Amino acid sequence: MKTKLLTLLMLFGLFSPLSVYGDNVPTKGKWHDDYYRSVTPAPPTVSIDGNLLSIHFIDALDDLTVQVVNEQGAILYNEVVSGEAGECVSISLDQAGTGCFYVVLEHRLGQLMGEFIIQNN
Repeated sequence: MKTKLLTLLMLFGLFSPLSVYGDNVPTKGKWHDDYYRSVTPAPPTVSIDGNLLSIHFIDALDDLTVQVVNEQGAILYNEVVSGEAGECVSISLDQAGTGCFYVVLEHRLGQLMGEFIIQNN
C-alpha cells in the first residue's frame, strides 16, 4: 500500500508544473480599453529574483513594451515583447547594479508601473 501511495505521489509531482517566482513587483496603472473589441486580456505580472526580472503572461499578449529605468531616469532596458498564456519572459539586470528601479509596461490597453529594489546578496 505504501509503495502504491508513493508511486501515486511521484506521478502527481511529475505532472504538476513547478513554478518558482521571486518577489512580486506591485504595479499601478490603468489596464482596460473600452473600445477594445474582444475580451480584455489580464495584465501581466512582474517579479524580481536577485537581478532577474520576470514578466509573467496570464493571457496571451502581443506588442508589450517593457522599460526598466533607474532612479536617475536612465533607461536600462527597452524592448517590445510578446508572450503566450502562461509564458514567462526573463530580463537579466546584471549590469544595473544596486538601487531602486522602475519597470513600465505599456500596451494599447494601458500602462502599468512598478518599483523594485536590487540589493547586494
